[in-house]
Amino acid sequence: MLYSSFRRVKISKTIIFVLLLTFWLYSTTISQAVVTADWGDVVDVHYFRFTNPDYTGVAEDNEIDYIYLAQGSNVPADIKALFPDASAGYFSEFKAGIIGLAIDESKQFTAIEQGTAYYFEVTLLRIQYDAVVDDPTSTEETTTTTTTTEENDPLGDLGNLVLFGSGGVIIAGSILTWAVVTSRRRGRALSSDVTSASRREESIKHSKTKLKELRELAESRGTESPDKSAEETSDIKFRRRR
Repeated sequence: MLYSSFRRVKISKTIIFVLLLTFWLYSTTISQAVVTADWGDVVDVHYFRFTNPDYTGVAEDNEIDYIYLAQGSNVPADIKALFPDASAGYFSEFKAGIIGLAIDESKQFTAIEQGTAYYFEVTLLRIQYDAVVDDPTSTEETTTTTTTTEENDPLGDLGNLVLFGSGGVIIAGSILTWAVVTSRRRGRALSSDVTSASRREESIKHSKTKLKELRELAESRGTESPDKSAEETSDIKFRRRR
């Protein structure tokens, strides 16, 4: 019985460890799966244009929506159907500076257009359309594009922290509940064993007492019988006939 209980405890600990490991791997994967802007995406950005190469002297402070990130200046018909305001008519080095940015991430870079240097600080606000551009060097089959129109998470990293914290609280609560239930079951099992042992001990004592009483009764009867027989024999022997 105790061996079975220990085995169940060991199995339960293994299951909890596997759950914790799975949750950690899932959390790590989610945290590392950062979506970034790439060629073929439609994005919204905010930018500053500076007059000086040390990024001082703000010349422009503006926001541009529906930038189609392409090497050329044409927007495909299917993208245009989804986003009528999409435009690729921005000079290529400006669009190249957006590539690789994650949402809410900023980057400073210099873009050259017709021999003129422009100094930008660009912040990626949204990825309206997330496209997977085929890699000509890849041997895999052509992948399809996906459309995303979700807004920024207002909590940002705090949202992930809340998510992971909630998961941790749930797991900790489950472990605590399991520990309490296991402790109570073990206590009840020990109490039951103690009670059973006490009852067996009382029964054994009672049986011993009965046996002792029966033995004493048998011995007392055995000692009385010879005296009584001798007394009867004596009476018979010395009785006179008339």
